[in-house]
Amino acid sequence: MNADVFEAVCAMGDAARTAQSQLAQANTEAKNQLLNAIADALDQHADDIAAANTLDMNQAETDGMDAGKLDRLRFDQQRIAAAAQGVRHVASLPDPIGEIVRGYHLENGLRLQQVRVPIGVLGMIYEARPNVTVDVASLCIKSGNAVLLRGGHAAEHTNAATLAVIADVLTKHGYDHNMIATVDQYGRDGATAMMEARGHIDVLIPRGGAGLIQAVVRNSKVPVIETGAGNVHIYVDRTGNPDKAIPILINAKTQRVGVCNATEKLLVHKDIAESFLPKAAAALAAAGVEMHADGRAYGIIEHAGIANAQLVHATDEDWDTEYLALKIGIKVVDSLDEAIAHINRHSTGHTESIIAEDYSAIEEFTARIGGGDGQRLHTFHRWRRVRIRRGTWHLHTEDACARSDGAARDDHDQMDWLRNRTGERMSDEVMQDNMQHTMQDNKNPWNADLTDPMLRLRLASERLSIVRYVFLVQVEDGIASADERASLEYADAVLIGWPETDASDVITPDAAQLDDIDEQMRVMEQHIAKFSAMERDHDIVGMTDTLIRVTERVAGIRSIYQPDFPLPTFAEIRRVVQDEWDEDMDKIDPDNASPTADSIEQETADADKEQQAEKQAEQQADGAQKSGASA
Repeated sequence: MNADVFEAVCAMGDAARTAQSQLAQANTEAKNQLLNAIADALDQHADDIAAANTLDMNQAETDGMDAGKLDRLRFDQQRIAAAAQGVRHVASLPDPIGEIVRGYHLENGLRLQQVRVPIGVLGMIYEARPNVTVDVASLCIKSGNAVLLRGGHAAEHTNAATLAVIADVLTKHGYDHNMIATVDQYGRDGATAMMEARGHIDVLIPRGGAGLIQAVVRNSKVPVIETGAGNVHIYVDRTGNPDKAIPILINAKTQRVGVCNATEKLLVHKDIAESFLPKAAAALAAAGVEMHADGRAYGIIEHAGIANAQLVHATDEDWDTEYLALKIGIKVVDSLDEAIAHINRHSTGHTESIIAEDYSAIEEFTARIGGGDGQRLHTFHRWRRVRIRRGTWHLHTEDACARSDGAARDDHDQMDWLRNRTGERMSDEVMQDNMQHTMQDNKNPWNADLTDPMLRLRLASERLSIVRYVFLVQVEDGIASADERASLEYADAVLIGWPETDASDVITPDAAQLDDIDEQMRVMEQHIAKFSAMERDHDIVGMTDTLIRVTERVAGIRSIYQPDFPLPTFAEIRRVVQDEWDEDMDKIDPDNASPTADSIEQETADADKEQQAEKQAEQQADGAQKSGASA
């Protein structure tokens, strides 16, 4: 290590610490003003920064930098404007400094509090990513920290121009420009010195490829916050919709190949591999993506005879490689379990995705993948909107449940029928025994004649209607959460317009379809048995999830009997309901921040009366106008 460089970097760290002590005293308003000023300056000097970036881009092209890294290096006017907007967004965020995380009063009278404070001096080592310079600077200012940067020789001109703009703003606002400084002038020796500068730099953060990150982790004497490289997977489940999956895949792989969240691996369930992979491979080939396929995937793609396909056999090294290029690994898996196991074995923990229409599969994937993000493309269908006002559900009792043979039941009868279908209340022991029986052997829990192939269509709607109603009774006295709303609306969406058995668009299932329906109903009854126990224990969270699972099975049954009826997925409805929930919460009167269900109901009733009065007035006016015309 160069001793002179080490001494210089340590001095820079000490100067940054002095500057940081000034920033630590700044209040939120002052920090936000500084950030907004930096954003404005970036916009004003975008041409200068872009010109510097052109120098770096030209040199990188001359040096043979690949297309993915070149894209990552580009910092043109458009990206500078986006970076400036990002700074403004940071300014709009809550100030983390001073936040009380938790506190305790001890028996001896002492009060302990955990409060967020600045770290001090950060070190950031990153590759040819000029946007990171802006990102890090803005986040450090917001959090009251100073930072030393090592941005790599490839972006040296761009980073210098960007930091010159930031330094000028710091100085004009009375801050020490040493608060945000760079060691780029010292080259690799500067990075080495940062790793050795314990006591002068408080924490080191590497951002880049796996090689850079591991080099810093192995060699640094300064504490390191390890970030992840991006070996990102997309798993297409057997229930995945190809029309949705292929656009997601192409966007995730090709939009920007050099970023850490670009897709590097594609896993496909064996049940759809034969139909899906040729379409996916054709789209990838058209985009110029080289495909590294395992044995099964290679055979399927090769057999398809896709023009211009760049197809090679995958090696063991492929599954751990972050390509950052127009390359992708492709593997066929036998099950969801195998997909999860493969991802957990090879993932860097950055971003993992599933494309599926099965809510249970999505939930299992997101629960078992460490740090993964479920990613889906939403397509909206038709479903009935239930009127919601101020977070409360308002449904008439007669609309709450589909009646069996015209029979009317009160609330308690509905719940009892769900439990044992006899109207007699069960003891806890009997209920547990029956639930166990249901879970183990559920061929025909309804004691019905199953020789009629259309009977399941009626049974499915009746069972879901009752479960939905029981759930509604549990939540209607309070303000329903977004999850509770979504589960109810999902059930409504599946039940809307439930067809008669002789409807023109209802088919008579064949033997294989009946087997599928019976399996769906078996699983449905398992979930209903669990739901019954949860209802008794007032487990609303569990009931919410279980209602979704029951609904999902009923949706599967309906899709067999009525294949052309457009059924939404829960994820689609959940997204819309969340938006509605957020909007409803924004409308709550701040002077009555904790409204009761009764008060909300009264407000709703008053609003309805007002609307009715307005309608009557309009009708009277129309009548008077018509009478005048007749005279």
